Amino acid sequence: MPVIVRQGDVVPHENDQRRLWRLITPSTVGAALSATAGVVAYKSRSSSAGHHDHGHDHGHQHTHKTLEFIYILSGRGIVEEAGSRVDVKAGDAFVLRGRTPHAVWSETEEPLMAYCVTVPDDRE
Repeated sequence: MPVIVRQGDVVPHENDQRRLWRLITPSTVGAALSATAGVVAYKSRSSSAGHHDHGHDHGHQHTHKTLEFIYILSGRGIVEEAGSRVDVKAGDAFVLRGRTPHAVWSETEEPLMAYCVTVPDDRE
């Protein structure tokens, strides 16, 4: 029988950039997984503490060791990777490489809602 994980049963992790519900993890499904999956509510840069300049603020960029497969559920936003920016909206999907500086944020005060799957990025 499949393990059902409900978003309302998971405590979200929040920072000034986003709220994240990690739904599929080793602790929620009781299995050794190398991938995780969950729902992300990306915030606008103007609503993030200390970030007010949409055009020049690169403070949200980060890197990690995983590939992120992201599908936009609702809203409009921006994806920035390696200095390039692309508009995204509901129905769009993209991949962010680990170890590459990137950022995602909502273009409006409404959150940019996405489903995200992460897997190890084994590139050297």
